[in-house]
Amino acid sequence: MNIVTNVTITGFWGTHRLSMRLNPDINFLIGVNGTGKTTAINMIAAAL
Repeated sequence: MNIVTNVTITGFWGTHRLSMRLNPDINFLIGVNGTGKTTAINMIAAAL
């Protein structure tokens, strides 16, 4: 089984840049409205 442990996306959808380390067990994206949680998930899904 392959496990994604690091994600780096640059120049995607214009000026967006995403870089995060992932825990192999579980990960949470927590933040107030408008901070890019859904954008981060959409970028990862589109890149895969």
